[in-house]
Amino acid sequence: MTKPDYLSLYNVERQSLIRTVQRLTPSQWDGPTLDEGWQVRDLVAHLITRKEGYARRVLLARGRAQCAIDAGVAEYRDQSPTELRHALSYVLRPRGYDKWLARLLIIELWIHHEDMIRPLHLSRRQQPETLQMLVRSLRLSKRYRGFRIVAHQPKFAVGPRDGKLVEGLAADIALALAGRPIGLEHLRGKGVLELRNVLKSL
Repeated sequence: MTKPDYLSLYNVERQSLIRTVQRLTPSQWDGPTLDEGWQVRDLVAHLITRKEGYARRVLLARGRAQCAIDAGVAEYRDQSPTELRHALSYVLRPRGYDKWLARLLIIELWIHHEDMIRPLHLSRRQQPETLQMLVRSLRLSKRYRGFRIVAHQPKFAVGPRDGKLVEGLAADIALALAGRPIGLEHLRGKGVLELRNVLKSL
């Protein structure tokens, strides 16, 4: 099996996110996201500050990651949409060390992209290779190892054949495995109820 070119997949996901942000209307910037308590502008501010000055904020917060995240969001959230678009485009450009972190960057970008577009009822083109990587990576968590995942678009399966069945679109499965209950809405199989209970316990 050929190893995915994660940096290329990151660039595709990065460009897709930037296109979404570029077409947001003024009212959508203040719209809700799947991240509780965050508007779209907060989420964009978070994505900017995860790549710009995050280590410094963690040090200032004495290792308290949530405090560092909150400080970054507060620093950027009140900027204009134009300023936020430009800052996001700039910080998401690939840097030298990104090729080593590309898989993790893809996962974070994909999840937060869905956090943004699902409540706004926006759509975007999904990359089959990215979706398969996401589901396989997220399923490695111990809490999901007893599930049999059968995905469509793209079609693949992972997990023990006698595991608790969860079936549906790969994008919905990935969102559920990322801890977003909205991903469960269109899934089926005997394992969906147990998966819902797992998410409630997070």
